[in-house]
Amino acid sequence: MTATMPGVSSTLHDTFSALEISSQVHTHRVAIVARTGADPSATYAHDYDPKKYTSLADVGTVHGTDSELYEAFYHAQYSGCDDIWLCPIPNEVEIDRTTELETAYESLFTIRPSIIVPYGRGAKISIDSAGTVTRTVPTFGDSPRVTDGAYADSTYDYLDGLADICAEITESERLCIGILGIEALSDITATGLAAEFGESGTLYDAIPDVSTLTTPSNGKYVAVVAAEVETAGMAPWAWRNGSTTTYYRSNGALNYAGLISRLALPDAPTNKIVTGISNIAYRLSRAQTLLCVTNKLVTFNVLNGIVRVDDAMTYAEDNSDYQRQSTVLIVGQVDDMIRAIGRRYIGKGMNQSVRDSFVTSVASGLDILTKSGVIIQADFNVRFDGPNSVAYVDVVVVPAWELRRIELSVRVTFQGINSNAQ
Repeated sequence: MTATMPGVSSTLHDTFSALEISSQVHTHRVAIVARTGADPSATYAHDYDPKKYTSLADVGTVHGTDSELYEAFYHAQYSGCDDIWLCPIPNEVEIDRTTELETAYESLFTIRPSIIVPYGRGAKISIDSAGTVTRTVPTFGDSPRVTDGAYADSTYDYLDGLADICAEITESERLCIGILGIEALSDITATGLAAEFGESGTLYDAIPDVSTLTTPSNGKYVAVVAAEVETAGMAPWAWRNGSTTTYYRSNGALNYAGLISRLALPDAPTNKIVTGISNIAYRLSRAQTLLCVTNKLVTFNVLNGIVRVDDAMTYAEDNSDYQRQSTVLIVGQVDDMIRAIGRRYIGKGMNQSVRDSFVTSVASGLDILTKSGVIIQADFNVRFDGPNSVAYVDVVVVPAWELRRIELSVRVTFQGINSNAQ
């Protein structure tokens, strides 16, 4: 069976049907790729082999409390992620993570994730017993960097690599999106933020520079988050006991992943509350935020003490229909629904009753998504190729629109002596 939609082509073979007969399309499986500790257990570290964890203590036992995986799991749990899988890469001091990420990504096919986050540390924070805070930027290699107009270090483009693996998993397994956070900023004062996010800032100038960075063709599968946030409960680990504590802030990618994993379609991440955050290191002005949105960066804001997403876009090309995160998620749900239906028919005889049943099932599935408001309308066509044992499903859907702005007009009428004055 092949499900075809604008910009998405996927094929379901009988070899996949043994993995899962019915698909839980609403479940978001979050795969985090990060480094293990300095001295992990030789028996249980399972480099490049993704495993599911439910306990922070288990992560500490296997990978060490000094590991990125330990921090990443903490951030993920507090952010609302539930089905969390950790894919460890070796703790080796290198300039970049090229080989490690490529190897880890390939191993993720075995668990069929719907969200992939290559963990990147935010700034390193040290609080002494007096409560004095010292902030330092991680060393090269701890986070994806913005260098020479690309999300890359000297040899590897983080954005392209993540986009490509998400596209591969989407086309062969299920919808998979990637979430990438940028490196920690060296200066988060007003002057430093202007240098990064201003009209002539590093991020504003570098990211859209087509001479050095071409928007990846698979960019619709990736969201790029620009933030530095503190997850609730991290600071008091040791400081609350009167001793110095050191920890890393998150670059916001896992916070955004937690929000998406809890999101009910057709709602978009835009303006939704990001949970688990106790502090945001810096806040952007309205002009800086608009520049970030223009350049496809997801940012957070604070209103009345509540952290929300400013806007939710992907890194799709400017002329793509998939620039909105909600569009990608909605179309992915349609695709996953058809795959789930198709798995029930793999191996059956292609007689008329089976064909009719298959068509009816697809129609019913699309009708449910329409009535629930996930899509506005849908049309489809099924073509059966008996000699080649293939059913072709062509689907055209109109996703639910995303409300992004409300224009307010206020009229004041004065009544009394001059009752006609307005």
